[in-house]
Order: sequence, then C-alpha cells, then structure tokens
Amino acid sequence: MHGAGLAGSCAFWPSLASEGLIGLVPSRGAVVRPFSAKDVQDSLIVLGNLEALAGRLACAHATDAEIDKIRERHDQMMHRLRCCP
Repeated sequence: MHGAGLAGSCAFWPSLASEGLIGLVPSRGAVVRPFSAKDVQDSLIVLGNLEALAGRLACAHATDAEIDKIRERHDQMMHRLRCCP
C-alpha cells in the first residue's frame, strides 16, 4: 500500500460503492462485487475505444521525437515478448 494505511484506503470506499464496484456490508466492511461476463465484455469495449481515441490524439499531436520514443518502446516490448515467453 506504499504507506497509505487502511484509514487512507477507507476514504475511497464510498466512491467505489457509488460506482457499483463494491458493497459496504455493516460489521464486515467492503466486499468486491462479482462481475458478469457481460460486465467484462462491456468494460473491454470501452477500454478499446479509449485506447483508439488515445492513439488518434497522439498521432494528431505528437512530435516526431515523441513518436520515435513510442516506436522504440514498442520495439523493446515486442523483443521481450519474442525472447522471454
């Protein structure tokens, strides 16, 4: 927890509960809500769309140097995937 302690994490529980990610159970604390296959599928669709938007924005606004850095990191990642299964 990097020194945050339990009290610090408790501050987020109402927010997580309002998002439907956890349930607050009296005398038990927070309980993680189970996710259905549809919940996961819907989340992956949203994530894919956000990643596509991020890519389009990066292409539209990135400098050549920034694109070169991204390409270098991508190449490193692909090398590691091929070398170290």
